[in-house]
Amino acid sequence: MDMLSLLMDHFREYDKWPWQRFSSLERQLGDHPSFVLAEVLFISLSCFAFLHAACESNPKEGRRLMLIWFATFIVGTVNDYIFMLLPVVDNFWQAQGLVMLTPRMPLYIPCVYNAFMYWPTVSAARVFYHARQSALAEAGLAGLLAVIFYAPYDMCGARFLWWSWHETDPGVALRWLGVPGGSTAWTITFTFCFSLLLRLGSDCGWSQTKTLALACWSTPLMLVVLNLCTVIGLDRIGMPGPQTVLAAAVCCIALVVAAPKLKAWPERKANPLNGPEHWSVRTAMCTYFMTLILVGLLFSPEKQVSTGVHQQFGPCDATDVDLMGYERKRYICRDRFPSAYFHFNCTASLEASGRWARVAPEEGMRDGVSSWYTICGQPHADFRSWLGGLLLLCAAGTLLFVLAMSSKVSPDEVPALSTSESQMTQEAAAEKLRQRSRTSTPRKGK
Repeated sequence: MDMLSLLMDHFREYDKWPWQRFSSLERQLGDHPSFVLAEVLFISLSCFAFLHAACESNPKEGRRLMLIWFATFIVGTVNDYIFMLLPVVDNFWQAQGLVMLTPRMPLYIPCVYNAFMYWPTVSAARVFYHARQSALAEAGLAGLLAVIFYAPYDMCGARFLWWSWHETDPGVALRWLGVPGGSTAWTITFTFCFSLLLRLGSDCGWSQTKTLALACWSTPLMLVVLNLCTVIGLDRIGMPGPQTVLAAAVCCIALVVAAPKLKAWPERKANPLNGPEHWSVRTAMCTYFMTLILVGLLFSPEKQVSTGVHQQFGPCDATDVDLMGYERKRYICRDRFPSAYFHFNCTASLEASGRWARVAPEEGMRDGVSSWYTICGQPHADFRSWLGGLLLLCAAGTLLFVLAMSSKVSPDEVPALSTSESQMTQEAAAEKLRQRSRTSTPRKGK
């Protein structure tokens, strides 16, 4: 089956479900209050990132921030839909939000990509592009910052039903604190590749359009890097777990510490940044991590209700295979489902209908399977351990982002120009002076 057929079949299903592009805020707060906060948080972060890019972007200094801002939306959303469309990969289902682009894509999801790719990429470039001039170290730091940004969100999202994972898919089977190792490893490697390709396009002097096209290869390159980290972590290919995460993190840390320079890599000098990011940027990062801590403290998982598209409910014994050919259960059923995260015995909502009707999986059966139904959260099994992990990640994220965004380049750190580069700089300055003198208005005599 070709990609066009997959695309058409995917969108044909949309008419089967009672989804809405715009949902009632009041009802959403009643059923899924933590998710409302998540949507507002990430949409606000994206708006603030646009303001930052518009005010601080300066291609002459190597800060092509508007390009990064747009690239995160395009590259991230395309990546999400590629893995959503392929039946052999399809292993996650987003909750219904206040604004839905499609039944499986809330508006805030592209904003999530923007947030966890834009801020780490910009922060890493501040540290390494303007000082130590190492593309690999810059990409490594971007991957590390992305994972420390995304991991607390990943912890909250799975626990509070902002999405649900496939119950038996090998790619998300190995977990830490409820988070699939594959998700965390993907975050590191995907952002690493994104930052590296953007830097390559910039250093080659390519136009923003060509650089954006190059960044769209982040997903194929990520698959290569992720599998390499899986081998280093001694996990099975296609089954990345905590060992793969550790391997990816150690590799990125090694690149950051060593800051290697590739002789074949085109070098392009950037004007040094003489000051830290504006205080509002550092405040935004602190606010982000603090908000996730408040989500963990103020909301109860068992009070979250998610009605929408989930993993198909059907015969317990049906199987299929994933992208790597590993067998997995095709459906969840009453006898086998992720009981640590949700259950099906939700209290009925008698007055609600359509999008807000709470539907048991059996009630929405078509051809023996059901995709649209209601799930309700389960209480924490070990709240202290979960909260401790969340606090540790948020504290580390706050510290690292504030340090990265406070870095500035002293004159001693600016790489010295070679003789040929110095001569070219002097010639450019002389030509600019000649042009200015030709266009200036001569003074009149008395």
